[in-house]
Amino acid sequence: MPPGGGAYAHSTFQEIKPPNRQTLSNDRTFDALNLTMLGVKSSCKDRWRQVLAEADRVDRKHLLTLEAAISKNQTDEMNSKSLQLVIPKALHDTYLPEQQAWLMDVSEFTELVLARQQ
Repeated sequence: MPPGGGAYAHSTFQEIKPPNRQTLSNDRTFDALNLTMLGVKSSCKDRWRQVLAEADRVDRKHLLTLEAAISKNQTDEMNSKSLQLVIPKALHDTYLPEQQAWLMDVSEFTELVLARQQ
């Protein structure tokens, strides 16, 4: 991670880390309810489980992906592991109705983050 946060590129992906990430994750006086974790994967496959190991103080993690029509079994497992899938609204129709009720779109995620910053 670059000093003070920021972004850095690896061969096929870019990872963005907020400033003071180290401070926030180690400062136990900072209310964990105000922490939000967003993993980003262009496709999920089984790699979504990598997100679960990050941000130990965050109970419900978020994963943004552009993958359409992830299986119901897989989204049920994500939900059972407290991983909220964030999908662009345009892709929601590729999911079953019962999955769509659980999905979060990008604007909903943004609203959540803004509310936590209040």
